[in-house]
Amino acid sequence: MKPVYDTQAMSASIAKDQTFQIDAADIIVLQGKSALDDTFDVSEDGGVTWRSVSVRESVIFTSGQPVHVRAVDSNMVVEIEQKTLSHFLGDEGERLPIVTATTGPGGVVSFSNGLESRGPVLGPSFVDLLNRANPASSFEYRTVFHGEGFTTKLQIATQLKNGMFVVDEYGQESDSGFVRKIDAKICSRKIAESWEQLGGEDPSIYNATLGENWLNGTSNNPYTTTIGNTLTIAFIGTGFDLRIYRDNRGGVWEVSVDGEVWGTISTWSGTGSYYTHPGPRGFFEGPHVATLRFIGADPVNAPSGGVAPRGWISRMSESASMSRITHGTLRATHVNPLYETVLAIGLPGSNHEAAIRYLPTGSGLEEEFWPRHVANANVMTILAKHLSIDGKAYDINQLSQLWSTAYRVDIAQSFITHHSGNVALKTADGFMRSSVTPSGYEFDLTLDWATPVTVTAGYGVMCPASFVDVAQLNSGEQIDLSAHNDSMITATNPGDSGLLTDPSRPYAAAWDMRNYVISSRLGRPGYTQDWCRVQTRSGGTRPAKFYGWIASAANVPAGERMHFSGRYKIGVKP
Repeated sequence: MKPVYDTQAMSASIAKDQTFQIDAADIIVLQGKSALDDTFDVSEDGGVTWRSVSVRESVIFTSGQPVHVRAVDSNMVVEIEQKTLSHFLGDEGERLPIVTATTGPGGVVSFSNGLESRGPVLGPSFVDLLNRANPASSFEYRTVFHGEGFTTKLQIATQLKNGMFVVDEYGQESDSGFVRKIDAKICSRKIAESWEQLGGEDPSIYNATLGENWLNGTSNNPYTTTIGNTLTIAFIGTGFDLRIYRDNRGGVWEVSVDGEVWGTISTWSGTGSYYTHPGPRGFFEGPHVATLRFIGADPVNAPSGGVAPRGWISRMSESASMSRITHGTLRATHVNPLYETVLAIGLPGSNHEAAIRYLPTGSGLEEEFWPRHVANANVMTILAKHLSIDGKAYDINQLSQLWSTAYRVDIAQSFITHHSGNVALKTADGFMRSSVTPSGYEFDLTLDWATPVTVTAGYGVMCPASFVDVAQLNSGEQIDLSAHNDSMITATNPGDSGLLTDPSRPYAAAWDMRNYVISSRLGRPGYTQDWCRVQTRSGGTRPAKFYGWIASAANVPAGERMHFSGRYKIGVKP
């Protein structure tokens, strides 16, 4: 599926010290223009928090809130684009409905696909509170390859108000391909040189064709004795190192990049050995062409035995089992952000969206969790998955391992669930739409049960975090979690938004449960009235986790729709 946006363009003239309001939209893009090279102010919270923006910049907002613009130094004109999600295009080009809202009695908001997401609330949002304290207009993202139940992790780094970054992680389950939120870290950021290969592709010589003037061409160590013979290698990066073989017959390579001579590299050594020779640096990040031209013997070290000098290289042998070549003749370098963990504030792998332990009613099968939970696997099949970044579709497995800047990630996944003991039996149809913006992570998840099931324990909209001693709820209740004895604490006054904090640290994890009536299954078969709970867990990282407890020993009929909707934000406490 691919999201399609309706775009409305407009412009507004703003006098100095005047403020102009832009109505809310899914995406707002604006740029100021003035006779002076000056700045203007923008705000997403009604003028409580302002930040300065240069007229040379385009600013993108994705919070869904009205935006205020204020001319500071001079009169200005602001160009505005308001983008509203219209629909999804299916894999066959079909138009698919999205969640569009209409307000009904009692303030309950109903959606075109039957979902009820934003409804009654119990108090103010802690997610909004952290966003006002940590304003950001963009983030950086990349993918890394992982294990431990996840093939790929999407990492998203967003700056906090103290200069640190929260790096949220979204994992793709190795068995099903389901993508969900799995971890978060507080990190510092610096610029460093790395050898990570762009898009998993290594610009190694094994992909090139060795010409007629090469000898030993089928081995790991080809060489040439022909003066003037060249080898051209395309690469993407800011420089490269050259992996060579060298011995007492080695000669000298002249190295050029994009037609400019950089210097020479000798392949002579008293003993035979492999060596990675530092090459040129300092080019712009992007495509380049490196050329090696053999110029003959090392002027300091003549070839032993009077033989012709050899222009050695070295490469890793191509192998069908090697899906990712990480070292070849040329190893491209990149100057890239490096995020170093300051505080592991998340709880690796822990479920956020839902965790439902169930069995088909009367089946005699053992109860198990959906989705993947600890050792449970093979519990769902993905039917369709779409990931887009700033409206452009991507395959999560083909995203770069280098950091890039973006404003919004959208993921839509449709699937069926089944019990691992009887995979032929469909237990539910599911759909999850999630998004990541500088304002955090949010999701809408539905399960339409296709067969009667017995839910022995069910949770929706959970918030795990480490280094937590206190839970605050928007009901005003504060819960002491410092015992860390694995006890489950039921809130005396339930809340649909909360904050997990350590009084000795500046960071907090916030969650919102959208429409607690729907997300907690209040009034449904087997619901629990004590749905708002926090577990204080044991362990050296002092973990805790909020649970929206949806059912305990519940017989859920076929045809029931479970719907969970939540928001998350990690940031510096106000």
